[in-house]
Amino acid sequence: MNFPLVAAVLLSGLLILGATEPTEAVCTVMCVQGVYMTCKNIEGNLTNKCTCQCKPAHGHGCVVYSANGTALERCSC
Repeated sequence: MNFPLVAAVLLSGLLILGATEPTEAVCTVMCVQGVYMTCKNIEGNLTNKCTCQCKPAHGHGCVVYSANGTALERCSC
């Protein structure tokens, strides 16, 4: 491989990584560990919302749980 091609590939990867929001990254890591959220006004488990900073804007009474069902964090309104 020549240097310009390698540089272009690496730069593209950096641009893609930079496009991800920090909160999305936090949620993804926590969800992989089995953490999930429930909200009183939303039916079911929110498996892609795993920290209070990622809770839905319209979510009320949200709680973050570990994989074994232990409440980890109660989110403020």
